[in-house]
Amino acid sequence: MPSRLRNYEGTGAWQRGRHGVFVGVCCLFGNLAITCGNASPKADRVDEACAGGCGKGQKCTVEFDGSRDLVVCAPVGDVGPGDDCTVTGQHDNCSAGALCTAAGPDPGGSATGLQCHAYCSSDSDCPATATSAEQFCMKFGARCVGDPICNGSVPGGVCAHKCKPFGADCDSATTCGMVTKDVDGARVLVCRSIGAGTIGSTCEFQDDCGENTYCDVASPGASSTCLQLCDASGHDCATGTACTSIIDGVGLCR
Repeated sequence: MPSRLRNYEGTGAWQRGRHGVFVGVCCLFGNLAITCGNASPKADRVDEACAGGCGKGQKCTVEFDGSRDLVVCAPVGDVGPGDDCTVTGQHDNCSAGALCTAAGPDPGGSATGLQCHAYCSSDSDCPATATSAEQFCMKFGARCVGDPICNGSVPGGVCAHKCKPFGADCDSATTCGMVTKDVDGARVLVCRSIGAGTIGSTCEFQDDCGENTYCDVASPGASSTCLQLCDASGHDCATGTACTSIIDGVGLCR
């Protein structure tokens, strides 16, 4: 399943189509949906957010119900963090404590475009790896609306890999061109799938754009376009455009 990814700032979960805000947090037991008021308001991470825990053979995780993202009890899978995963219907096949997502993949690559990523509440929850890309705790940017017990946000995030554009932090099927936030609020770049869009092409998602480009979010009512990334290390802009910083010395040619 290829990713369809906007910038993660202010978005929900990260599988295809998961771009809306969280409008409730609940746990699902059998066919009984329990409302947000029964979720744990003090949980630091998603896999600890189901009040009372989950039954045998289930895990506490995030799923998309067609219109919103929910924290639910769902069937537990057997695929561990860092390994390729799949999503069937609403359920992924990751083990307890992990989410199947296209966000911040391991630089070793993924045959499916999706990998299991461990839930976390801080960068220290994310283990050191043998790859060149440092891991961090990528924040869930969405909010619970209308239920004060949710404390305003989905807890924690998932472990993901940082990257630097024009380097070797991403595998051959991905490129460093997605801005997200860690749980401390710092903005971070991660790898995302390489799209077919060229400089100047209209885009809706980040992975509509090609290698070393970025889907520039336009003003309301205007079309977003793929722009060239640039930096101060020799990756200059074409004549007539200038490098406008977006994060840590990396910019867009506008």
